[in-house]
Amino acid sequence: MIRSFFRDLRGTAATEFVLVIGIFALALPSAVDLGIYAYRMMQVRNSAQMGVQAIWAACTQLPATDSSACSTASTALTQAVQRTSLGSRVTVTDVKEGYYCTDSSGALANAASSGNTGDFGAGNSLSATVPNPPTDCTAITSPQTATPGDYIWVTVSYNFSPLFPRISLASLLGTQIQSTAWLRLL
Repeated sequence: MIRSFFRDLRGTAATEFVLVIGIFALALPSAVDLGIYAYRMMQVRNSAQMGVQAIWAACTQLPATDSSACSTASTALTQAVQRTSLGSRVTVTDVKEGYYCTDSSGALANAASSGNTGDFGAGNSLSATVPNPPTDCTAITSPQTATPGDYIWVTVSYNFSPLFPRISLASLLGTQIQSTAWLRLL
């Protein structure tokens, strides 16, 4: 009787099917959430890039973080970072501006003692002390550029929540997606 039980092949395909479907059922939520995470990360990166480009387009006078020189920067930045499909769920977390030179290796080196920092996204009026731009890059060891450039950095963030929070691998990635973009204004 035991021999006939092990020789009987009825139901083998159904058993294999259940095992394979079980593995796919566990992998599918992770694949969906990881795909959504990757898409939203691209949207956040795009949002940061649109933010620095909006400041560049809106500010004809520098420094851009000085509200008296560029009063439209805050509004332009907020509107630009929220143009992606994520909308108002993307927030500006940091805005920095400073004067930099490129050194002999092509890396940026701070040419001024301090740069401006501010939070345009919160709707606060910026009242930072604006440093005077340095006239040359002599303070940098082996400067590659002769005159310093005015650079602006924008950092944006988005809170991600997976569709399948307890069974997906995307739950291990963290909930906040952040991206920083920078651009030379002058």
